[in-house]
Amino acid sequence: MKKKTLKSASVEMIFDENPFHIEGIFILPDRTKVCANGIQNFFIRTRDALSDPVFLSEYKDVQFEGDGLSYILEDISGDYSARFLI
Repeated sequence: MKKKTLKSASVEMIFDENPFHIEGIFILPDRTKVCANGIQNFFIRTRDALSDPVFLSEYKDVQFEGDGLSYILEDISGDYSARFLI
């Protein structure tokens, strides 16, 4: 997978090869950097286990869709997953 840049009228995000890593987030039009070398972490809590969050740490099925990015994250057991569209 290669780097991907997502851009709107006010924000630009540059993702590294791994969708957990964000190379930079910039506020436009001046490209003011508000994040450098960021890391995304995703925790979910279920109603059955509010005090025991699940860490979605495994990425699967990363795809570039038009101007966006789509990926599925799973926990290490594979019991929980979420699809993200950016």
